[in-house]
Amino acid sequence: MQKVVIVTGAAGVLGGAIASAFGNAGDKVVISDINITPKAEELASAINRGKGEAFVRKTDIRDWEEVDGMVKETVKKWGRLDVIASVGGQSLGRLSKEGKDKLLLEHTVEDWDLVMETNLRGNFNCIKAAAGQMIQQKDGQIIIMGSGTANKGRVGASSYAAAKSGLYGLMRSADLELGG
Repeated sequence: MQKVVIVTGAAGVLGGAIASAFGNAGDKVVISDINITPKAEELASAINRGKGEAFVRKTDIRDWEEVDGMVKETVKKWGRLDVIASVGGQSLGRLSKEGKDKLLLEHTVEDWDLVMETNLRGNFNCIKAAAGQMIQQKDGQIIIMGSGTANKGRVGASSYAAAKSGLYGLMRSADLELGG
């Protein structure tokens, strides 16, 4: 059965690979990212030339209205949402203006908030928006991308490690609340 899939963070390496795999399987894929790059457009074109169908949508997962709008647009276009793969989420090194990780004592409150908003609020928004639709359908899968850094830590990535640890708690609780 052809699935309708949203992949956030799909302009990145991991998100792009996941979107490509769904597209190659013949699924309908929303390629979503905060920045729409030529790579994202090329990925959508490749999927559309193959067995699948795709479109690109700029979405900041930190913004509830944008995420909710993405889910609604997907359902309006394709009638349902079977899978959301929430891959969007980053470390400070990728998010900050400086483009580098920082030791804990170098973090500003703004640095900390940016990482938390992207990794935790962003995934919360994706879960909440997708779950509402999936409950109506009585079917669907939510995939959230974690990181080994949550368990091991990493020098210069205290905010990322904390956010990903929190994400595991969010995933476990969402599974208990929505899994049935």
